[in-house]
Amino acid sequence: MLRKPSAHYVTILNLDKWQKNITEKMIAAGKIESNTKMEAGYLPLGLIEKDGKHYLIDHDGVGSFDPLEDYTDYIDWYEHTYVDGKMVSMNLAATARTNFDYNDLVNEKIITKKRVRLNKYVRTFGERLDRNYANIENFLDGRIDKHGNRIKPELKTQPI
Repeated sequence: MLRKPSAHYVTILNLDKWQKNITEKMIAAGKIESNTKMEAGYLPLGLIEKDGKHYLIDHDGVGSFDPLEDYTDYIDWYEHTYVDGKMVSMNLAATARTNFDYNDLVNEKIITKKRVRLNKYVRTFGERLDRNYANIENFLDGRIDKHGNRIKPELKTQPI
């Protein structure tokens, strides 16, 4: 699908601080070795905005569509082990989780100034990604609700 430029933007998140923090905590707890790093899945992560509320999405176009101002979301962390700078193993199951809301992202300076058009942010490769992209566009444009149900516009009739 050839996408036209979206009117919507994604603000990119920088998770380096959280990655370092969770890696240090896991090493200190004896859960991982020093040659292992905790890495978030489905990077990059970003925020979309609708009606003054912010929503977390990944580059596959997947998100909860629950506003971070009202709900807590999370990032799962996976173990990646390196030898001589090359990854030799990774855990397919998450072994740590960071729970957060919008205030946490602001207070901990996770939100960057980098913004990307939605059509460039969501990967392009196949029907599933195109459908995810279309769903985000429809949600942001007010054509569907957070559950994917179509929103019927109200008829505005006036007496003659």
